[in-house]
Amino acid sequence: MTYQSLLLAVIEDWSFFQKAPPESIERDVLSSLPSLEADLATVIQGVRRCGKSTLLAQIMTRRNLPRDRCFFINFEDPRLSDSLDPNLLDAIVSFANSRVSGDEPRYFFLDEIQAVKDWEKWLRVQLDRAQND
Repeated sequence: MTYQSLLLAVIEDWSFFQKAPPESIERDVLSSLPSLEADLATVIQGVRRCGKSTLLAQIMTRRNLPRDRCFFINFEDPRLSDSLDPNLLDAIVSFANSRVSGDEPRYFFLDEIQAVKDWEKWLRVQLDRAQND
């Protein structure tokens, strides 16, 4: 399996392109989250098993985001364990750009991002680029 086909499989397995997110109890915190902007990253933190991943799916649903432009990736997926570096993040963005045409926004839901080496630096560069465009 090539790197690109592996990445495609992981993204399609975690994203909700073909299926709706599972039913869940809506979290009260949803109404207090900031709006989604190109030059803003929202970080959701909490102890393990407190519902962070569920909240990510609820954000997509509650904000009526188009599912085909929402890219969910769980970096604890064992298929990614040999690739947890900024190159993987670049590949995810490239994949999203190949699926979404023009200037339509893309939404990235990066679950367990702390598993990716230097993700903070990578994100800072992405946000700086968005502000300069």
